[in-house]
Amino acid sequence: SEGSGAAALALSHLNQRYWPEPPDVEPMQDIETPRIGVFICHCGNNIAGVVDIERLVGYAQKLPGVVFASDQMFSCAGNTQQEIEEIIKQEQINRIVIAACSPKTHEAIFRGVLIRSGLNPYLLEMSNIRNMDSWVHKEEHEAATVKAMDMVWMAVEKARHLSPLEASHLPLHQSALVVGGGISGMTAATALANQGFETHLVEREHRLGGMLNQLDHIAPAEIEAQDLVLTKSRELMESGAHLHLDTSVETIGGIVGSFQTHLENGTDLETGVVVVATGSKLYQAEEFNYGSDPRVITNLELDCILKTGKPEADRITFVACVGSRQAGMGCSRYCCTSMISQALRLRKMGKKVRVLYKEIRTYSRQAEELYETAMRAGVQFFRYDPKSTPQEEITLEDDHVTLFDHLLGENVHILTDMLVLVVALTPEEDKLAEQLKLSHSEDGFLMELHPKLGPVQTAVQGVFLAGTTQGAKDVRESMAGALATAGKVGALLSRGEIEKEPLTAKLIPELCKGCVRCVRICPFSAIEQIGPPGQVANVRIIEAACMGCGTCAAECKFDAIEMPYFTKEQIVAQVDAALAEQPAEKCLVFTCNWCSYAGADLAGIEKRQYPASARIIRTMCSARIEEDFVARAFNKGAGAVLITGCRLTETGSDCHYNYANEHTWKRFKRWQKKYKQKGITSERLQLSWVSAAEGKEFAEKIAEMDAIVRKHAEGQRAEEICE
Repeated sequence: SEGSGAAALALSHLNQRYWPEPPDVEPMQDIETPRIGVFICHCGNNIAGVVDIERLVGYAQKLPGVVFASDQMFSCAGNTQQEIEEIIKQEQINRIVIAACSPKTHEAIFRGVLIRSGLNPYLLEMSNIRNMDSWVHKEEHEAATVKAMDMVWMAVEKARHLSPLEASHLPLHQSALVVGGGISGMTAATALANQGFETHLVEREHRLGGMLNQLDHIAPAEIEAQDLVLTKSRELMESGAHLHLDTSVETIGGIVGSFQTHLENGTDLETGVVVVATGSKLYQAEEFNYGSDPRVITNLELDCILKTGKPEADRITFVACVGSRQAGMGCSRYCCTSMISQALRLRKMGKKVRVLYKEIRTYSRQAEELYETAMRAGVQFFRYDPKSTPQEEITLEDDHVTLFDHLLGENVHILTDMLVLVVALTPEEDKLAEQLKLSHSEDGFLMELHPKLGPVQTAVQGVFLAGTTQGAKDVRESMAGALATAGKVGALLSRGEIEKEPLTAKLIPELCKGCVRCVRICPFSAIEQIGPPGQVANVRIIEAACMGCGTCAAECKFDAIEMPYFTKEQIVAQVDAALAEQPAEKCLVFTCNWCSYAGADLAGIEKRQYPASARIIRTMCSARIEEDFVARAFNKGAGAVLITGCRLTETGSDCHYNYANEHTWKRFKRWQKKYKQKGITSERLQLSWVSAAEGKEFAEKIAEMDAIVRKHAEGQRAEEICE
């Protein structure tokens, strides 16, 4: 985020922009008949130290359609890329398989190789034999080599069915709407306006600043909150951004390049992008008789007291993590640093100050030094059980609090005149997210596209996040993130048109029966009905609104919708290759691009070891997985099938496609019941939610499925002996 934020500030100083021209190369002709080239990377010793590369190359050379196979020490190196380009031209290769590391990190690099070779960049398939094979089977060289053979075969079979795809270019209004006038909204709007884009900021209150208007100091820098608000307000006014105060968004809709917004004051706006910076709110405490016991206040109320003087109480105790790190909520990030700052100020006033904490997490720069200063000044710290909640571990009775200190190993009684509850940041509730079809994470905050690869984007193209609307942050993080948002928005707006990746759904009119099930199920309302139900081809797919999840293709019973690069033909070909040999000893694992595939990637990065029986197939979303894929796997004799995707719980969904995984869940329950009637036990067909951060959980689930596969294979062998 900080890198993108720095870029946003740099962009404000540019008065001319240009982009690199695509390479001037002659497009390769006669590509209809696949001529597949396989390039296998050693990755130093990362792959070659486990997988028998020579054997793998020899195997790949014999696969149908492969006209060339070789290995390189580092396929992504500049000189090796050039070598691949030369081989493509010499051998007239028109489909490329790169067996190396993750497409999540290197796919763009190798697509560039294809472009420079005169090939369409979507005639590439990557086989992730490092993260999902050599790194996770380090002590199983033979099993890892056999698995690598299967993975290369799966990639070759998908490559055989690849066809050229062309990105589309859509018109774009070069203007931005920022919703929310807190520190993040002001920062993002100012940076965008300074880049030269028409920018509108909408704030429901009559003044800018948001929650900062209630604060005294901002830790650890110890600057006056109002000074920061005034400075940022002045910068915003000078930038030329249009302010809409004391009003809010009534309705909003549209697609990237053209969002229509109607404000409560009657103003209508049309912008190319939307930045959601609506912030968060403080947890409404009920613990420790808050609201009825005048001795119990929140840290925000203490800040208000410190604005005008000092509290009368002499013995002051802080309770950290009230409402955070429990019931699905994560760390609120701002609170330890803010609490320590308040404690230190009180201590300098001569107060007896104690802090009851789970763990001290000082995120900001200079915050750890502040923590040390507070301890040296005499602020006392007592640790309660980090796995529990404050209300369970701490009691307030008469004039003292009691807790078991995990460092001292005994109960502690602390005389207390004032109890300060350090409360969490929680999500705001508004209709904006629903209208824009944004996903919420399990904790209720709005969810970014990817924590590493898209930290300020959302799954809805053209909609961005800034500040605590996407999760708890302190002021410094919020400002840095808002600048990152401005950088990404500026990059999108600068060309005046949108290049849409060609992964959106395609209608096959002659197969459409007019059932309109796709219209009802699309998470983004990207399919509209244009004729009466039952009329052939009575729907239209709005390309700009389609996010490419594939929910509609899985729902269609007539194969009338195709998902480019993840077509039914391509996925079935991968299933067949994965299960061509010893299928009963394998578990076929369907993953979603954003969460469970990333979780499998992380398992490799963390070197989590698990059995080599899994064969992984990537789709964009778990909702792309259709029953025919599962049926094909079991018809081919799969020992088990595991469907994985982004987390779905009673409190929310991590799905990047606006709760599309709810359809996965409904379908799965139906399939599991159906296949149980066919004699396939429930344990052989499972669904598991795995986030991008859960490499350990992914590895544990594969180990669990391996035990099921082994049990099934042994049962089959016993039946064969009896026969």
